[in-house]
Amino acid sequence: MGVPSGTKLGPYEIVAPLGAGGMGEVYRARDTRIGREVAVKILPSIYSENPDRLRRFEQEARTAGLLNHPNLLAIYDVGNENDCPYIVSELLQGETLREKLRTGPLPTRRAMDYGTQLASGLAAAHDKGIIHRDLKPENLFLTKDGRLKILDFGLAKLHSPESDLPEGHSQLGTIAAESVPGVVLGTIGYMSPEQVRGLPADHRSDIFAFGAVLYEMLTAKRAFAGNTPADTLSAILQKDPPDLSQSGSATSPALDRILRHCMEKEPDQRFQSARDVGFALEAMSGTSDSAAVSTLPPSRNREWRWKIAAVLGFLFALTTLAVLLFRNEHATSPSEHVDITYPMDVEPFAGLSGGFSISSDGQSIAMIGIKDGARNLYIRKLDHSEPTEINDTSGINCAFFSPDGKSIVYTTSTMLSTLSLADQQKKVITSETDNGTNAYWSPSGILFSREGALWMIPSQGGNARQLTVLDSQRHEVLHTDPLVLPGNKIVLFSSLTTEFGTERIEAVSL
Repeated sequence: MGVPSGTKLGPYEIVAPLGAGGMGEVYRARDTRIGREVAVKILPSIYSENPDRLRRFEQEARTAGLLNHPNLLAIYDVGNENDCPYIVSELLQGETLREKLRTGPLPTRRAMDYGTQLASGLAAAHDKGIIHRDLKPENLFLTKDGRLKILDFGLAKLHSPESDLPEGHSQLGTIAAESVPGVVLGTIGYMSPEQVRGLPADHRSDIFAFGAVLYEMLTAKRAFAGNTPADTLSAILQKDPPDLSQSGSATSPALDRILRHCMEKEPDQRFQSARDVGFALEAMSGTSDSAAVSTLPPSRNREWRWKIAAVLGFLFALTTLAVLLFRNEHATSPSEHVDITYPMDVEPFAGLSGGFSISSDGQSIAMIGIKDGARNLYIRKLDHSEPTEINDTSGINCAFFSPDGKSIVYTTSTMLSTLSLADQQKKVITSETDNGTNAYWSPSGILFSREGALWMIPSQGGNARQLTVLDSQRHEVLHTDPLVLPGNKIVLFSSLTTEFGTERIEAVSL
């Protein structure tokens, strides 16, 4: 480590070395302006003279600076002092996943929690068009309060996910000139088959590495290993990892299927988004903690999410009951008991909201099921014994009926669409939504989340109108779970923050 304590880099005073990696040396430092302790990554002058290293170092600063998510390392500043470039980030307390795994595999529940957080962070990066390309235990940090942070975007590639232009001509531009066929970048053991072959890598390469990392969390063994680097690369191309059961890990076959779906050799056969992986893990664990509030310790996060979900669920049930009572106040037919079941090869989606919806006339049920790792929409008519799968709804996150019960609004990734039950015609209403986790169809329009706030858009599409604004003083990160009260004038919603105990239910006028 070449920078002595007391050295000043701009307003930052070096305190002590923390470690070194392929892209620079990391030091504990102090921001002399406000007294905050930070981490400073420095590219020493002996390396800064190397154009490739300097370019990749600067690339990491630009790439990481685009990101703001609880599971991604926060970047505070960048600078260059006497031809010594540096990046300033939050100072983390804890250990890397690699250090943690030296003591053996993680408990299944803990591994799934970390896996869900990792998927959430990757989804945030992928939403910005950023691919990490070098996921491995050394680049994942476990904090003392139970959070997982993704580090080191030194090999990351930035591209436009919306653009069909050739590489190098996307709207966002391309960071990483080395991202061309024939050039192999990454870490052996976690590279995807397309990276091994030197082919262009997209976000599905990160999903492959995700599967390899989660496998290692559960087994403390590499998913792909060989006596030589060549043997390891050959295993990535030709072999599958041993079953989890062979490692002695007490895991379910469903978790094994999720891992294998992540590590398919062909990108088209893997999960198509990190968000889908996260939802699959949440469904297995029976939780649906919002990625936007994953800064909370898992036990606390689930606790308050369940409280909010319970209140909103009660209000939703009360509203539905009132509507049904008014519509059927003169009905004399006796009540009937109906069992709602999924097909044998379909698992229920265990989301706290959006995974189950009842039409206003009480005759139809929309439910989300997981089949072969993918979420799909199923409609069950109460006069039919089995639900019907709706085609082309893979990756669905939520579904709610229209007020007349004849259509459904649903979300997939960042797309909000409607579906006519009569002819199953689909229509995209907007592609500008958050996470695609919540929506609600009111008589005035469809409510959804965008950039954390609640918005409303006409049911036929058109211009959306913002209903709420995040309160930065309360550290609000998401307004979600909207519910329109009878009278169609007031909307209740959950206000989620990064601080435990400050979440609440709020109301806004339509």
